[in-house]
Amino acid sequence: MESSLELFLSQYRYLAIIIGIFFEGELILIFASILATQGEMRFEWVVTAAAFGAFAADLFAYFLGTWKVDYLLQRIPTMRKYLPRVQNFFRRFGIVSILMTKFFYGLRLPTGVFCGMTRMGIFRFLIVSLVGCTLWAILWGVMAYFFGRSISFIVEDVQKYQNMIFIGFIALIPLVLFIRRLFARA
Repeated sequence: MESSLELFLSQYRYLAIIIGIFFEGELILIFASILATQGEMRFEWVVTAAAFGAFAADLFAYFLGTWKVDYLLQRIPTMRKYLPRVQNFFRRFGIVSILMTKFFYGLRLPTGVFCGMTRMGIFRFLIVSLVGCTLWAILWGVMAYFFGRSISFIVEDVQKYQNMIFIGFIALIPLVLFIRRLFARA
């Protein structure tokens, strides 16, 4: 039976990737890349949709940070606490800091919010975000694609030898019961 995520991806395909990246980027990209190994989607379009979705999510987060800075600082005390540190981090490492955070789980969207809060220039943010999202989509997509291909080869081998594997498991049952009985007596 297909999972709801697989069903969502197979039904809406690339639009599902773009929308899904807003909520759970890595997971959506991994599932879509594995579907591409099975021939259900085209890999280059999976990566393109993921990069576009990540870029759109970053842009949304950036504008959320610029427009709602006071609201966010009031409602989320940890943002107020960490804003000076984040500003210092951005000043110290510059563009590299934004690129680095794309690859740390859970930091991609908050980085966009903090970039908006610190009033980073929109043109600079757009370029860095576009490059970072493209690299992120390519890296995760390629890793998941090759992982999916490896898994498919293993599944094919298991299917080829499934009767022998089944007989082996059936043969192990009396052995396991015998060992349990020995330990129960001891």
